[in-house]
Amino acid sequence: MSRFSLPENFKLVEGISNLTDGAVRTADHVSLKNARRAWAIITILGGAATAMDLNPYQSTVVAGTDDKVFVKVLRWWMNADTGTTDTLVAGTAAIDVNTAATATNKMVVIQFDPTDLDIANNFDCISLRTEGDEANNLISLLWVLETDFQQATPPAAITD
Repeated sequence: MSRFSLPENFKLVEGISNLTDGAVRTADHVSLKNARRAWAIITILGGAATAMDLNPYQSTVVAGTDDKVFVKVLRWWMNADTGTTDTLVAGTAAIDVNTAATATNKMVVIQFDPTDLDIANNFDCISLRTEGDEANNLISLLWVLETDFQQATPPAAITD
């Protein structure tokens, strides 16, 4: 296993699967116990000109029963119109990310570092809530977790 292989170097977990009802959504939680870093890759197919808030949460369990908001700023990037460009533009580090109210297809990437969680109180799981969505928009989220070393089957991220 000396050559780079995406599924052997990173754990890929579906967080939100193509939803269109416009409700506030909480992505599936993932544990960062075995991760160096993680990224949430959010795609928004903009059928309506609606701004959306992407709010990260942390928890001590993947069930998310004790969610609390992040207090540290996160690095993030956005492509505000994937129909015309493939460039992700870095945004100013922030606790949450807000998209513009445009009817365009967007991609947002938010980076998480396990050391940014409240590790003193055993917080090692992350999630993301979407707010301000509209029923004509389609949203999905993919978690990408960087593992410590290449392996045929990276450890599970959806169990404690």
